[in-house]
Amino acid sequence: MIVYLARLLAARGERVLITSYTHAAVDNLMVKLKENGVGKDGNLVRIGNRATCHKDVHDLLTEIKVDDAENSGGRKDSAVKELRERMNVARIVGVSALTAVRSPLLVGQRFDVVIVDEAGQMNQLACVGVLVFADTFVLAGDHMQLPPLTTSLAAAKAGFDCSMLKRLAEAFPEYVSQLTIQYRMHQDICDLCNKLVYKGVLKCANSKVGKGHMDLPHYPEKVCIPKIIRTDPPFHWMLQALNPLRPVVFLNTDGIRSKTPSQASEYTNGSSSPAAVSFDPLERSQGSKASGGGKVNEVEAALVCSIVLGFLKCGVRASDVGIICPYRDQLSFLGTKPYLSEMVSQGLEMCTIDRFQGRDKTVIVMSFVRSNADGKVGNLLSDFRRINVAFSRAKKKLILVGSFQTLSKGSDSLHPILNYMTERKWVVDLIEDSHLIYEDQ
Repeated sequence: MIVYLARLLAARGERVLITSYTHAAVDNLMVKLKENGVGKDGNLVRIGNRATCHKDVHDLLTEIKVDDAENSGGRKDSAVKELRERMNVARIVGVSALTAVRSPLLVGQRFDVVIVDEAGQMNQLACVGVLVFADTFVLAGDHMQLPPLTTSLAAAKAGFDCSMLKRLAEAFPEYVSQLTIQYRMHQDICDLCNKLVYKGVLKCANSKVGKGHMDLPHYPEKVCIPKIIRTDPPFHWMLQALNPLRPVVFLNTDGIRSKTPSQASEYTNGSSSPAAVSFDPLERSQGSKASGGGKVNEVEAALVCSIVLGFLKCGVRASDVGIICPYRDQLSFLGTKPYLSEMVSQGLEMCTIDRFQGRDKTVIVMSFVRSNADGKVGNLLSDFRRINVAFSRAKKKLILVGSFQTLSKGSDSLHPILNYMTERKWVVDLIEDSHLIYEDQ
């Protein structure tokens, strides 16, 4: 939509400044503009440096134009003059919000329209800094997803975690154009997001999107059966988890009990952390462990490893799979698994929810981590916007691994969602069979 709008405005003779809080978002739009034929006549410019910009936009960078002139024996002042002339005729300019306010190339420049991508993640001060370049602006984003990152609690209470998009959308709803057609998610995943946030207005673009199941050429004959737990009814949990006809599956770990009850609750994970050694999931606590403010759940980690292995054996590419966790410690623990670390080199991605915003994968496997008798889930899993981001990263398959009881008890956002998944028969209850031993394939 942004690329189309920018092309349309440029075709009308207007100048457009495209910006976002992240370099990646700006580069993404610049690449798409190039793919649509923009920039061949020098009317597309990217302000930034090669260290922070994607290689596919290096030919648009202002920094490189000056460097090339110097390297070829030319005069720097003449290169700068030529660059300023190019800026004056450029129809579309891309720059990150923080670079825009300090770039000498934008001094005295005026644009007809400023387009801000990912506006829901940009704080108001950064947004105001770029809006001064034009009298008309377009904010593109979703304030029902992650807000601006605010590490200070005092700053958050003062309103710094409220974006300009959210503020204006709530104050002037008549100026909001809601895009309700999505081209990413299967209908079942879309239904989850509607139940959580969008109140049924989000629609699949067509039946190919809404009913498109993932391709598993070797299912079920090559499904690996890890000997951790069994499932009632008798269909093995792995077959249900990988089933391409089941786009959403919640694997409930409440039936798994530790052999060491004294470790069943969360505890401080010190220097002798069990996360640093190899493990048998049945010999560890089902409870998550605190680690410097983070959390580790070894049973969920074992399940995630088995699920990813199962998908790859059934014919899914590593680059089509993403692992999401709310806690970095869980990701770090998963990163110690040799098999997963090998798959990362082949395109498997493991990220926090926040880092996955704006991206998607055919398959998303999410470990909720939190598992305790008190129903404590923390702030991360109480925020419906973060949960919305996690769910909506998946295109054709969403597997959620967690404690149904903990999440339902501790999160007002997740409680109705878990009940909804139960009604749709998307929940698979896992039951430990103590004589079985986990085999790391």
